[in-house]
Formats: sequence, structure tokens, C-alpha cells
Amino acid sequence: DVVVGDGGGSYGSAGSESYNVTLVLDNTCSVKGLAGLLKGAAKNIVDQYASQTNNVTFTVMLFGADTSKVTFGAGQFNQVKNFINSLSLTEGTTNVGEMVKDLQAHLNGLGGDLNTPSHNTDVYVLTDGWHNNSATALKLANAEAFQSFASGNEISVHAVGLGSDINAVSYTHLTLPTKRI
Repeated sequence: DVVVGDGGGSYGSAGSESYNVTLVLDNTCSVKGLAGLLKGAAKNIVDQYASQTNNVTFTVMLFGADTSKVTFGAGQFNQVKNFINSLSLTEGTTNVGEMVKDLQAHLNGLGGDLNTPSHNTDVYVLTDGWHNNSATALKLANAEAFQSFASGNEISVHAVGLGSDINAVSYTHLTLPTKRI
């Protein structure tokens, strides 16, 4: 089994808490050999929320050379997992800088308070950590701006490292709790 995320804390029963969960999935050639692991980990996250409440809206954000996203309404757990199963994970280069910029724009687009006592915003970034060149790497200023934004809005952000050869250098400017799977 693959277990990811923060094991602490508590979840509300159906109707008491709601979640906006964004799964940021590395959609590049370097994870093609890890597709089963990536998809399994992402579906495990979906199952963890599904076992706690129906009040979960998922956005699956794919990043590679470009970023795209698909949002699913509350309780559409099977649709999220079917979409994850359908991914081919073969988008060329890894543009981590654009991913962070697009992720922040997505979270800003959610509007209002991103975290309240009854509403939570959680982000999971699933990647092997490899970028293709320094032009696509995450710049320090962008990383600091995102971390300030996430912290200021009490957004829970987790990095999930895929594989045994995870490149920690690519994300040195972004301090996230990381689990290796």
C-alpha cells in the first residue's frame, strides 16, 4: 500500500467539513516508468478523502512543459480516479516554475477564505523532482512568494516524491513536507 499525506489531525464527518483538494501530477517523460506508482498514490489520496466525507472538490493539475487542470465536483470520487487512470504521462519537459505560478493562480481563483474551521484547502504535488534544464527550474523569488501565499492562507501543501532516484535539487527553494514512495 502507498500512504501519503499527513497522518495527524482529524477529519469531519459528511456534512461537517469540506475540502478543496488539488492533486498536482508530474506529466513528463521522466515519470513514464513510474506511471503506476503515480496513479496509485493519487488514487490513494482520493480514497483517503472519500472515506471521510463527501464534501470534497478535487482539481487534478497536470504539469510538464505546460500546465492544465480538470476540476471535479463534490463527491465525484470515481470520476477523479477514472481520469487519473486515463493519463498517459508523456508530456515532454518539466517546467516547475510555471507549475508553481499556475498552482497559485488556481488557488487564488478559488476565492474567499481558503481555510476556515469548516473548510480546508489541501495540495499534493506528486513528482520525481527532475527538471530538464535551469530555464525550467523553480526560482527562489517564486518559491518564496508561493510559500508566503500558502502559509498566509493556511493551505496544507505536501510533496510526494516518486521513485528511488528523487532529485531534491530541483525543489531546493520550495520547503514542503515530503514523503518518498
